[in-house]
Amino acid sequence: SSPFPLSPAPPQNPICRAALCARLSSEDREALSLDNQILMLRNYIEAVPDLALCGEFSDNGLTGTNFQRPGFESLMDEVRRGKVNCIVVKDLSRCGRDYVEAGNFLEIIFPQLGVRFISMGDNYDSFDPRCKGEGMSVALKNMINSFYAKDISQKIRSAFAVKSANGEFVGKVAPFGYAKAAGNKNKLVVDEDAAETVRMIFRWKLDGMSVHQITRRLTREGVPNPGHYRYIKGIHKEKRYEQPQAWDVTVVKDILENIVYLGHLAMGKTRTVGGKQMAVPKEEWKITENTHPAIISQADFDVVAEQLRQARDKHDACNHHQREPLPEYILEGLAFCADCGRTYRRIPNTHRDKVTYRLTYIC
Repeated sequence: SSPFPLSPAPPQNPICRAALCARLSSEDREALSLDNQILMLRNYIEAVPDLALCGEFSDNGLTGTNFQRPGFESLMDEVRRGKVNCIVVKDLSRCGRDYVEAGNFLEIIFPQLGVRFISMGDNYDSFDPRCKGEGMSVALKNMINSFYAKDISQKIRSAFAVKSANGEFVGKVAPFGYAKAAGNKNKLVVDEDAAETVRMIFRWKLDGMSVHQITRRLTREGVPNPGHYRYIKGIHKEKRYEQPQAWDVTVVKDILENIVYLGHLAMGKTRTVGGKQMAVPKEEWKITENTHPAIISQADFDVVAEQLRQARDKHDACNHHQREPLPEYILEGLAFCADCGRTYRRIPNTHRDKVTYRLTYIC
């Protein structure tokens, strides 16, 4: 007899092309290891006659509060190509902990794509007639998972705040120009190869080059941007960073404005308001000084900061569009892309010195 509670689907159903989906975040200390999750799901799929394993997708160390995870996105790519029509997870929280997004996938996207969804630990199979009335139970479990994630997130933020106040680095990836010290992931040391690129960017700015000119020169001279550099070093594993990429203006500007290169750590740059990330004014940041070696001198940093301020003032004077009051976004959280399931956002339209928001949405 099968050790799993679910019975096979009715015999008339064809063999499903099943893919297992596993996830382990840094907060899930009590959960099975990723390897054990995958092994359990393999055994389950092998035990159900109308399932054939055709893919394995996993995300290690990534939160379930959003679905922009490399493993999950690769899985959805295979679904759209028609190579997968069944997804099997250990439990609902392994798919995701965001209540709205999880419900959107289970109730709208998966059914529209003809995808069978099986949650082994919850004894749920969307193709099993016995589970047709389980919608309320599934929604309740998704809500509990969401609340659990928020509670854990708050505790982690508190712990990070204490570490940061003590001068410890708590980011997942070291800032460009630095690396995590061997044997102490909370201490930053200078990565000389990347640090030389940072110094070069500051030198060019001090010589009078604009941010756009610096960006174009970095790309033209084939200097690896932060994403590709981290892939070369083995820090990033995602294939999207494998090939050399053009530098982005915002990346260069962020480097020129980042006080981390003075040897300081800043915490509290953003805060969550109504479920959205909002920037916090610099005067409200919590800064711990002299926590690691500086790459840029205070004098050079101040000169560059003044250059950036002057350029910003000049830009604002030349581009003073009259912005009309933003109308109520009545479709916020309700309009989703039919292909990937992400929420739509509005795009502005600038015409005759006015910025308006039309009924135009993009993914």
